[in-house]
Amino acid sequence: MEFESVDMQMAEIRKALRDAQEKEDADVCQQWREKLVESRSAASSSVNTTQEERVELENHAIPYNEGATPLFKSIEECDWKRAADILRRSPQQASTWVVSTGTVHTTFNWSLWKRLPLHEAARRQAPARFMTMLIRAYPEGCKKVTQFGELPLHLAVECGAEPAVVHLLVVHHWQGCRQTDQSGRTPLDILQEAALLDPDEQRAVVDALTATETAWKETC
Repeated sequence: MEFESVDMQMAEIRKALRDAQEKEDADVCQQWREKLVESRSAASSSVNTTQEERVELENHAIPYNEGATPLFKSIEECDWKRAADILRRSPQQASTWVVSTGTVHTTFNWSLWKRLPLHEAARRQAPARFMTMLIRAYPEGCKKVTQFGELPLHLAVECGAEPAVVHLLVVHHWQGCRQTDQSGRTPLDILQEAALLDPDEQRAVVDALTATETAWKETC
């Protein structure tokens, strides 16, 4: 597979998407967003694709100002039913990164970030059932970090996710309990610093993180 042809195809799709956005044609915009995701997925799953090419394609993120992906937008809107329907039809979207470069198209023009749908779902307090679907679609997502070094586990703890969600993330990447973000914080550090969270409500989360950290120390 030649990367030049892949890049060319994606560039053409992005141009068509921008044209549709200028015309404010929502239906056509949605069609081109889905084509962009499908194009990326088809290239990534090609039998002729080498491991190096797969890595490069995985890192090929979709700009937020170009519409992100239907899955990401549904998660952002906390529309869990629609997000689940999209994930069933298009599971490859679970591994598609979305980036914001801080343009006027974002909520804040200084906002710079890079996230997977799993990161966004952790931030939005997604229900455990939907988080399970995301993890099944892309298990490696539990190990991926944002530009700030945050695992989905860091974000779930910081944003007050339900204990069942934290348990899911711990089970699928228990080493994350000891992993620090760019500020040097582990998930347990974040929870202990979060004055706005109710200690009693978060007791199950604290116990889970503490037990995992203790087990990790015992194996070292």
